[in-house]
Parts: sequence; structure tokens; C-alpha cells
Amino acid sequence: HYHAWVDSEIRHRDPSLDNLMYRKDDIGKIHGVLNDWDLATNEESRHDGSERTGTLPFMAQELLDSIRWKLPIEHLYRHDLEAFYWILIWYC
Repeated sequence: HYHAWVDSEIRHRDPSLDNLMYRKDDIGKIHGVLNDWDLATNEESRHDGSERTGTLPFMAQELLDSIRWKLPIEHLYRHDLEAFYWILIWYC
């Protein structure tokens, strides 16, 4: 997720429990996989900040507030990072 965001400037914008998987390689090492990139955008296709994507239980509080108050806000890396935090809480 981090490398897609920084190196390729691809924004997933919808981390959720259903979008996380894992796989084992030939030697048994486990690798995390983030799937469902259909709502992803790249840095070049920036929008006005009014479009919201995500799974509500895992969305960052700041994004939820922007929906409620109808305020445009740029989707930042920390919003996806907060989504991973809420996924961890939900899973635990």
C-alpha cells in the first residue's frame, strides 16, 4: 500500500476487512495482499475533494465528518492508514 501510494502515486482509498488477504509462498512465508483496486485513483486524476469512497466502518473520522458537513477534503495517506487501524481493532 505504501509503495503504491509513494512510488506509483496510486491511491487505494478503500482499505477494509474484505479487501485484505494473505498468501503463503513456496517456503511458507506469509505475505499480505490488498485487493479490490477498482476505486483506486492516481495522483494525476485528482478531483475537487468532494468524492468519498470507502467502507464506512473503516473510514477515517475526518472523512466521515467531511461527508456529514458536506466539506471537500483531500484524501490523504493518513486516512488510509487510519482505515488499517480500524480494521485491526475490528479484527481483534
